[in-house]
Amino acid sequence: MMRSCLEYAGYALLIFDDPHLEQVFVDRHIGDASRKTQRRKFEIPKIVTKIACFDQKLSKIFKEMYDSRIDFGGHPNPRAMLGAMNLEKSEGEQLISMTTFALAVDPRIIEFSMHKVTQVGLTSQCIFRHIFAERFDCLAIRDEIDALSKEGL
Repeated sequence: MMRSCLEYAGYALLIFDDPHLEQVFVDRHIGDASRKTQRRKFEIPKIVTKIACFDQKLSKIFKEMYDSRIDFGGHPNPRAMLGAMNLEKSEGEQLISMTTFALAVDPRIIEFSMHKVTQVGLTSQCIFRHIFAERFDCLAIRDEIDALSKEGL
């Protein structure tokens, strides 16, 4: 979900900067050609480049956040899979059982996850403030986001 949040914020910025991309996005499911076009136009490197046009530092933060969300389960990979499993082995290192965790109960994992959700939300809001600058200024949201950013979220 965090990966999707970042991607949708990035998609919104691409569309904001090039409004014809809205139709490309909407037409994704029309056929194979439309799907390929949409995928090509909305690649993560293109989002990173577009964010950099508005804010170099935010672009780097987005890329780091996106890559780490992939590593922690945004796509199947060993770190994500093994991090949610308990492997029980015998003394001879033979695998006895594998248990997959549906929910984490370790307070460190929960705290880490809550911190990352906050960072993803803040990163997404920083992207949206380039799209909705007047609204953010009117509601004084920009000041709050700046204050949070300075605290290192």
